[in-house]
Amino acid sequence: WNVNQTRLYYEPDPVFTIEREFDLESKYALPLYQAQPYGLTSMYRGTYKCLFNQLVIDSGEIFYIDDAKSIISETKYHQFQLTPSGNLVFSMDYYLANSVEYKLLCLFNENKNDCSKVGLNAFIEQTPIFETEQEADEFIGYVELNIQGVLTEVEESSEMKFEDAPYDPRKHDQFRIHTGRVLKKLHHGFQLNDLGIS
Repeated sequence: WNVNQTRLYYEPDPVFTIEREFDLESKYALPLYQAQPYGLTSMYRGTYKCLFNQLVIDSGEIFYIDDAKSIISETKYHQFQLTPSGNLVFSMDYYLANSVEYKLLCLFNENKNDCSKVGLNAFIEQTPIFETEQEADEFIGYVELNIQGVLTEVEESSEMKFEDAPYDPRKHDQFRIHTGRVLKKLHHGFQLNDLGIS
């Protein structure tokens, strides 16, 4: 049993600690969709705990990619429904900049060099990051108003029809990847519009 454990201390007040661990022998046969296009054949599941005086105040899952060179934390998730029955949907994974998950993503990878962050950088390229929950809600509303145009752009980018994606795991994952990239690009334009920049 090969477990990697790390404990981080908050220097101004060491009663605040973060513990993380993962099992080097426990791999996903198929990685999370975010990692698939980057030649990663496995992914390690891990956990984190935020503690105050040894009392757990937050915890969750993390995932080690690039042969455990980089760490990604769980994203938030939203589904856009394309039909009233909800049987056709496409999804968006995202972070809130002030969330524990995003702060841990930054903390766990802050000292990595560019060579060890290939998968991480690709993951960030397809994951919108919102400053606030309100911004996320406004962007979701914006996407819903332009849903057919967004879907068309994803289909053109991925070179596949949305109707085909749910029935093939690989196509489904690739479609989600391209959805993330299109939404990330759209979010950048959305931010510029909010700032009055064209």
